[in-house]
Amino acid sequence: MCNKRQRRGQRPYGDRGRFAPRKQELRPVVRDPRYETKPCRTVLAGKMCPYGHRCLFRHNLTEEEKHSVYTQRFALGNT
Repeated sequence: MCNKRQRRGQRPYGDRGRFAPRKQELRPVVRDPRYETKPCRTVLAGKMCPYGHRCLFRHNLTEEEKHSVYTQRFALGNT
């Protein structure tokens, strides 16, 4: 939402502004249909993803994926 309108009651860019002037005018977020369908490579490697909640890949691993992470870590001698 337009923070200038919230603070001052006016929009410096008028109708050309990038932000919605009112809550009713917010548009729904449209995501790629593939959003969070593949596992994050960083998480699969057993590391912490630097993107966190902004990551486009899923962080919740299936049991099979968790098992592969576990075997990879201990096969390489990493603990």
